[in-house]
Amino acid sequence: MSVAPDVISKTVAAAGTRVQFTTTGTPVRWAKFRARAGNGGKIYLGDNGVSSSNGYELNASETLEVELPDGVVFDLSQFWTDSGANGDKVDVFFMREGV
Repeated sequence: MSVAPDVISKTVAAAGTRVQFTTTGTPVRWAKFRARAGNGGKIYLGDNGVSSSNGYELNASETLEVELPDGVVFDLSQFWTDSGANGDKVDVFFMREGV
């Protein structure tokens, strides 16, 4: 199976308003989430229940890497983000499966 690198950047315009990384089914085996250095608050990662007070927390410049074994994938459209400050940004670099 082939893979291709890709990146998605998201801005949370209003803290407390979760944002979906993508609405398109995106099977990936590896992803690295990075909170931007200039963020004023924490970034929160999770499913559609994430909020500005719950989820996996990333401070500015911190990363979270998710890697699954060969043959196992997750759908990036199931990941959401929120933030503790208006306008905070998060990037996700990933390897898209089946390209």
